[in-house]
Formats: sequence, C-alpha cells, structure tokens
Amino acid sequence: MTAAAAEVVATNVLTDLCARVIVDGWDVERALQEADKRIRDIYATVPSR
Repeated sequence: MTAAAAEVVATNVLTDLCARVIVDGWDVERALQEADKRIRDIYATVPSR
C-alpha cells in the first residue's frame, strides 16, 4: 500500500463518504465529489516512494 493510499484509509475518506449519504442525507454525487477532492488532495501532497 502506498503512503497516499494509507492516508486515504487513515483519514476515513470512504467511511465519511458513506456517512455523508446515510447519516447526513447528502446526494450520492455530492458525497462522491467531496471524497474525490479529498483523495486528490491527499495524493497531491503525500510524497510517493
């Protein structure tokens, strides 16, 4: 697992995506957009090997 992938898991991006829809009542597309942005930000800032 890469450092960026580990950071995505550690920061609960995918868990938060589900919670946004189930708990917060967000539209799936909105939750996916937020998760996509968070993942892209992580991959842009976490150095790769």
